[in-house]
Amino acid sequence: EKLAPSGEDESSVGEEVSGCVFQQAYTEGSSWRAFQVQDRVFCGGKDVFSAADPIAQRYSFDFTFGCQTFSSGLFVSQLADGIMGLSQHDATLPRVMYNQGKLNSRMFGLCFRTEMVVSKKGISAGVLTLGGIDTRLDSSPMVFAKNLARSGWFTVYVKKVYLRPDGGQSARSDSIDDVMEIPADIYAMNSGKGVIIDSGTTDTYLHKSLSKPFNDAWKSVTGKP
Repeated sequence: EKLAPSGEDESSVGEEVSGCVFQQAYTEGSSWRAFQVQDRVFCGGKDVFSAADPIAQRYSFDFTFGCQTFSSGLFVSQLADGIMGLSQHDATLPRVMYNQGKLNSRMFGLCFRTEMVVSKKGISAGVLTLGGIDTRLDSSPMVFAKNLARSGWFTVYVKKVYLRPDGGQSARSDSIDDVMEIPADIYAMNSGKGVIIDSGTTDTYLHKSLSKPFNDAWKSVTGKP
């Protein structure tokens, strides 16, 4: 059975996968529900007609994803009303492309940028690089952190936590004098499942042991509690 958007009987969007319905809720209150479908997709192109391009066809692949039937919270109020996971699961985009021979590496890069205007038609929010990195996008040397997990979330070991009073665009500070170290219980902070890097969340969550030292440092830098 082919599934089509409401009111568009002749334009199918994919084939339903065994009637599978799934959902997800997040700590800040947002949630969604969807049914699972599979379609032939490709990345890039200026519009939907680019799918007819022979190059796009060469890089197309079978991909399973969810068509949302319900959303709440930030999925309603923010510009982006969907979400795409980029963990180390075999169902994620980079892994699917790698496993189907479309990428030579499972590596991917996310380069974010800030726009001064907002439009429901979409804005340029950055670049997603698949199969490697593009150093042309770098304004300073890249800083690396070792991934400790072979599956699931990308997990890192945090050695220290800093605040940078004057801010900055790069994760790499020009001088140790530009940052303020926050006293932290490193064992407690890296305990349990560890510290994960999640590009899909809208918040940064700190371990409870950092509450007082972080609040004290924040007040010292900003003058605000």
